[in-house]
Amino acid sequence: MSLRVDNQAALNQLDGEGSSSKAKPIDGRIKFVGALAKREVLKAAYLKSEKMPADVLTKVLEAPRLTDLRVIVGLH
Repeated sequence: MSLRVDNQAALNQLDGEGSSSKAKPIDGRIKFVGALAKREVLKAAYLKSEKMPADVLTKVLEAPRLTDLRVIVGLH
């Protein structure tokens, strides 16, 4: 399963390159997802924020970008 992330710090934490004290509250979730990545259940990869299809469901977008992302994710 593919996991696209637009946060490089989050990818570094999945790779086990340490976490900051600010990340401690979500440390359990990071370890869980990291374990799935190590077992190759998930494949985490960086995706630029401008191309993130999940933004169509999580952000207020201008009409042209909303239209483009709706096509990508199949919302009509």
